[in-house]
Amino acid sequence: MAAPNPQPQYLLEITGALSLPVDQDPPTGVGIGAVEAAEHSAVAALAPKGLRGSAFGMLATVQSLGNLAASTIAGLLRTPVSPTAAFAYLTAWMGVALIGLLWSARRARVDAA
Repeated sequence: MAAPNPQPQYLLEITGALSLPVDQDPPTGVGIGAVEAAEHSAVAALAPKGLRGSAFGMLATVQSLGNLAASTIAGLLRTPVSPTAAFAYLTAWMGVALIGLLWSARRARVDAA
């Protein structure tokens, strides 16, 4: 018996020339897009001009290590526990990051005054 070949769902298909697959988990993509934009904006706003290049390099390093750790842990949670547990774990860490970002921005405003 041959295994079924699942076909991806497409959001938009124009005469076969352009196809955009639908993400299986749209809230994740929206969340990642918002967080990535906020992180880059924060680095641009908070890093001193002379250190901006280094700050973006550090951001990229931290993001890559964080992505590796988060993907590993979320995958370990998703399989034996549930997708909801994995999503809750990642959401909690995004909340911690938001609190850190707000604290850093407040501290930068106080230091500038």
